[in-house]
Amino acid sequence: ELVAKLAKAKFFSIQADGSTDAGRIDDELFLVLFLDPHSEDGVVHVHDKFLTVRRPKHCNADGLYRCFERGLVFVGINDWRTKLVGFGCDGTSVNIASGGVRGFLEESVPWVVVFWCYAHRVELALKDAFKDTLLSTVDEMLLRLYYLYEKSPKKCRELDDVISALKSCLEP
Repeated sequence: ELVAKLAKAKFFSIQADGSTDAGRIDDELFLVLFLDPHSEDGVVHVHDKFLTVRRPKHCNADGLYRCFERGLVFVGINDWRTKLVGFGCDGTSVNIASGGVRGFLEESVPWVVVFWCYAHRVELALKDAFKDTLLSTVDEMLLRLYYLYEKSPKKCRELDDVISALKSCLEP
């Protein structure tokens, strides 16, 4: 149904973000934003929909761009170069720099507008605003806890055991 709606759409934008799972495997998530002027109620609707998750072979600019291309073709959007008008991503140089994904996109789709995702910008702005406050201390502590458990399945199992023991103590 989504591909059929995108086939009717005159243009769309893609938002991309990466994630690393517990096994340290990178995945790239793609969302699509488009207008649907062909709705049953006669109103033009704006849709922001999940498109696909793909695994890049490499997390450099070429690898992420190829992952993006494969993702669109995988879901059946072969004419994406004629309809893509925007691409949102985080502000890392692999995405935003002229030698990054942005450069590859602008080469194949000269009119595309590549933009730094507002949610990522707000996150960085808040981090700067709360610098040297109690919140930054809590943030640092949580980050250290994350790194303590991230790379140790044994520590994660032990933490699960502690949580189970605490639950059994607290349950009536």
